[in-house]
Amino acid sequence: MKRSQFCKNILAPGIACSCVLGIPAAVLPVNPEHPGAGNANPGETPCNEKIEFTQKWVKRFFDILDQLTDEETRKKLMHANGAACARSAYGEFSEEKPATLAEIDAKISEWQKGLGKENIYREGNSVYFNYVGNPKGLKIADGYCLCPMIENGPATLSPTYCQCSVGYVKFMFRKLITFKPVEAELLESLRGGGKACRFKVTI
Repeated sequence: MKRSQFCKNILAPGIACSCVLGIPAAVLPVNPEHPGAGNANPGETPCNEKIEFTQKWVKRFFDILDQLTDEETRKKLMHANGAACARSAYGEFSEEKPATLAEIDAKISEWQKGLGKENIYREGNSVYFNYVGNPKGLKIADGYCLCPMIENGPATLSPTYCQCSVGYVKFMFRKLITFKPVEAELLESLRGGGKACRFKVTI
C-alpha cells in the first residue's frame, strides 16, 4: 500500500508503512518443489516464502549494520532513506512561506479528525504524533507494524530500522504542515519492543 493513498484517506499523510527496502528477486531462494501459486512465473518463489525470507533478511541485515556502524551514521542513513521515501510520495519541498503557529494548529486540528486528538497534538513547540493503523484495518495496537514488509514479524527488530520513519515524519511535517525544517525524535516503536509508534516533532 502506498503511503500517499492512505494519507489521502485520513487527511494525515504518512500514517502508513515505513519505507520498504528493495530486495532483488535474484537473491530470493527458489524451491522448484513449491511453485508460486498465482505468480506469473510458475517457478517463482511463493509469496509467503518471499515474505519469510525478507523478514529474516531484514533482521540479519540490521543486526550487522548495528555491529559495523556507529549510531549517528545509522540514523543518518535511515533518516535519508525515510526522506527519500516521503519525497517520492509527495514531491520536493515547495517555496511556500513558513506557516504561522495558528496555521500549524489549524492543520493539526484537521488531522485530528482522522487520527483522533490523542494521536496528534501540540504542546509548546513540540507536536506529538502517533502512527495508528492502515485503511485495511491493521492496527499498531493489535501488534501490526505499518510497514508491509514486516507488518507481522519479526516480533522485534533493531531500533535502527524504525529510524526510517523519523526521516519520513520530518519530511512530511515540513512538506505538509510547517513549510520549514523540523526535528523529529522516535519515542517508541512497535518493532523496537514498544507498544506503539510515537514521535516528537519540534517545530
